[in-house]
Amino acid sequence: MVGEDRFDPRLRLDLSSGKGSLRGLTDSIDQLNKSENIRMLPPRPPYVDPDGAPTVDYERAIGLVHGRHTQDMHDRHAAALHKICKENAAGFFVHDLGSIETLLTCAARHRDPIYNAAICDVLRTLSLPLNKQRSYDEQRYEDDFAALVRAVSSLLRSDVPAVSLAAAEMLLALVAAAGGPTCVNRERALQTLAKSGGVQNVVATLASEHVTPTVVAAMRLLRSATKDAEVGAQVLRCDDFGALLGLLRLPLGDPVLGMCVEVVWNLLETARAEAAAQLAVPSFVTLLSELLQRTLESSHARETDREMRNELVVLGTLLLQGATPWGRDAVARGGMLAHV
Repeated sequence: MVGEDRFDPRLRLDLSSGKGSLRGLTDSIDQLNKSENIRMLPPRPPYVDPDGAPTVDYERAIGLVHGRHTQDMHDRHAAALHKICKENAAGFFVHDLGSIETLLTCAARHRDPIYNAAICDVLRTLSLPLNKQRSYDEQRYEDDFAALVRAVSSLLRSDVPAVSLAAAEMLLALVAAAGGPTCVNRERALQTLAKSGGVQNVVATLASEHVTPTVVAAMRLLRSATKDAEVGAQVLRCDDFGALLGLLRLPLGDPVLGMCVEVVWNLLETARAEAAAQLAVPSFVTLLSELLQRTLESSHARETDREMRNELVVLGTLLLQGATPWGRDAVARGGMLAHV
């Protein structure tokens, strides 16, 4: 009949055949479960957070260094330091700094050349931004952080140029604090440097007979760090502060001379009264006046020399503003007023 659905036998469901197929599938599964050739799948490995801290066994490394039977295996100790740096290729975490300080101090104490490359490797890794797992890690581990900075600053006096330079560059990178929001910031880094007592070691580095790369790096560090009032105050109280001022005798055009002028400027801005009390004395004023005279008499004055001339005039003005009446008299007798 036209318009009516016709019956198609091919669409008929065979219920009995369906039951048989299901029964056969069930039997096959049972047989597979009983088979000895089927092995269980291995357990899923634990999840590893790619942004989390690496699982480094620091206790084992420290035990290797202090162990009665392993304390003289220096090659293994150095290899362990290299391995730790490799596992922390993205930078150390703040909560591990106590262990790092222990291992670094032990390696430096041996004074064995086999440790030099490992120490430099640790310092280069420390130059990377320090990571935090929690926002309060800086406060929780501030003592460990300060102890590490103090240990690194002591390496500035190392007889191995590569080690002393790596230590200076690590501290410079620390106060630069170029990391992101999960890293230690500049303010905290400067506070830690001041708390560590390492400023004394940085200034003592300047007492070198020659301007070495370590001295240049130390001056770059002070140029940045003395913008902090507490660090600046500690620089002024250092026993080797005279070595810093002695750099003003360097020839014109020397980059360290320009950095030294900037450091003195920072000191007069952040701690004017204390700085003026130490600088408004005949010896320093005479040194400053002689430097200014050199910039005026230069036969081939460079742009940097003209800039330094202006900076020295500003330094003289700041010195007068912060000095006591006795200090102003010293400035006048030192010949600085003739140029200001």
